[in-house]
Amino acid sequence: MLLLVKSDIHDGIHDKVVEHGVFTLPKPTSKTTLIYALNWMESARERLRQFEKKSLSIKEKMAEIRLVNKAKWILISELKMSEPDAHRYIEKQAMDRCVTKQTIAEEIIKTYT
Repeated sequence: MLLLVKSDIHDGIHDKVVEHGVFTLPKPTSKTTLIYALNWMESARERLRQFEKKSLSIKEKMAEIRLVNKAKWILISELKMSEPDAHRYIEKQAMDRCVTKQTIAEEIIKTYT
């Protein structure tokens, strides 16, 4: 969001809204300055979008790791596999069947719970 504010109160308003991600410009402002400000906002928005995308992929990866670990512990307890053997089993099944480790883990969990 871009807020145009009278020059005499700009600093006070800016200090209040900056923590909410609001961009401010003093009025009057030139067309060139306004265009620069809009370009900066576009860059900031794209940067935030990239951070959000990375954050989601990290959360998804962590969820997959937790699921695979749960499946490994099921294989360890139910089939008496060692941890490395359970890990290798899940990876091999995923490669042999051309599916994700998450899919194999879900099947193992479904089978034994």
